[in-house]
Amino acid sequence: MSTKNPSTKNPSIKRLVAAALAVVTVTFAASALTIAEPAAAHTPQASSTCSTLSVNLTNYGVGNGGTLINRVTVTVDGATVQAVDFGRSFSASYPLGDPAVPHAYLVVVDAPGTQYDATFASTSVPCAPAVVNDASAAVSVIPATCDAAGTLVLGTAVNASWGTPTASTGPAAYSVTATALAGHAFPDGATTLTLTGTLAGPMDPAVAPCAPVVVVPVRPAPTTDATDVTSLDCDAMTRSTTTTTRTTDWVLDVAANTWAAAPPVITAATVTVAVDAAECVTTTVVTIPTIPTIPSIPAPPGSPGVVSAPETVSAPETVSAPETVSAPGVVSTSVTAVAPSAPAVRTAPSLSAPVARPVAAAAVAPARTLAATGYDTGEVLPFSAALLVIGAALVLVRRLRALRVYPASISTPASTTTEAVTRRTA
Repeated sequence: MSTKNPSTKNPSIKRLVAAALAVVTVTFAASALTIAEPAAAHTPQASSTCSTLSVNLTNYGVGNGGTLINRVTVTVDGATVQAVDFGRSFSASYPLGDPAVPHAYLVVVDAPGTQYDATFASTSVPCAPAVVNDASAAVSVIPATCDAAGTLVLGTAVNASWGTPTASTGPAAYSVTATALAGHAFPDGATTLTLTGTLAGPMDPAVAPCAPVVVVPVRPAPTTDATDVTSLDCDAMTRSTTTTTRTTDWVLDVAANTWAAAPPVITAATVTVAVDAAECVTTTVVTIPTIPTIPSIPAPPGSPGVVSAPETVSAPETVSAPETVSAPGVVSTSVTAVAPSAPAVRTAPSLSAPVARPVAAAAVAPARTLAATGYDTGEVLPFSAALLVIGAALVLVRRLRALRVYPASISTPASTTTEAVTRRTA
């Protein structure tokens, strides 16, 4: 009896065995291809600070013979900064630029297949800028004038900005705040600065320097006048002199800006001294007026000549009292009468021109009056003397007419006071 292999006799079994062998072969091949893959899972990472982008890829595999089968691409702010293949891991850092501003970045990981692909797209957070104490701000005030109030002026702010002041013109109190820009501060480290003050209104127009400048004129010198009055007391034998002084000063009239005369200041002082008896003797000078010229007397019919009246007839000679005093400019007159001669030849009285001779009355007390009339003797005596002279002249004329005296010539030489007149009878 022969023994046969059952497998050769059943084709179905052969086919099953071949399929099994194929599965084993494929499994072995697959294992051979992936033998380089690690057991851990893939770990991609990408992160950023305000200044740096970091990419960290780990637990990736390589191909047969260590072939790099993974690729990473890094883009910052739209620009590719790196695109590179890597093997089991990859790690790199990229600067982002200005840390004070945000930056957009993109990291793309491409591994075999799609299971371990990764994409990182984000934006960095900017860092706060470093604070510098270099901000400054100041104000000034334009002073008030006679026409305008004080004004607030905001100065130039450095690394800072101004707010709105509470007041800009006076009269008022003001307050204004300046704020430092980012990254800056004022010298004390604060980010704000508040300034306050007061603004004045317009200046008073009635007070200097707004009031007009007044130039005061020069003050005049005081004026002074003095008057002396002297009186003689012969009873007490004294002489008193009173001096009255009148002084006028000046006061300023502010409204008119002129100097006006002040009320005068009057003072009086009297000095009395003793006198002797001689000073109490008063001399009175009597002035006799000139007698007008008497016209010529016509001769009767048949007379050989004409008798002319004297041009002037002087008053009788007066007797001067002792210690006579003639007043300046006073002219006194005198007449010397001559008796007529015998009938054959007679000498007529000389009619001479007045000769200036001092005529003085006896010393009398001053200011005497006639008790009967109340007139002053200085007025009555000259008038009485004139009447006497006129009467004497009229008597003389009548005698000459009666005697029919016809003088040949009548002259009044300056060297004599009388002259003979020859009368011729008919």
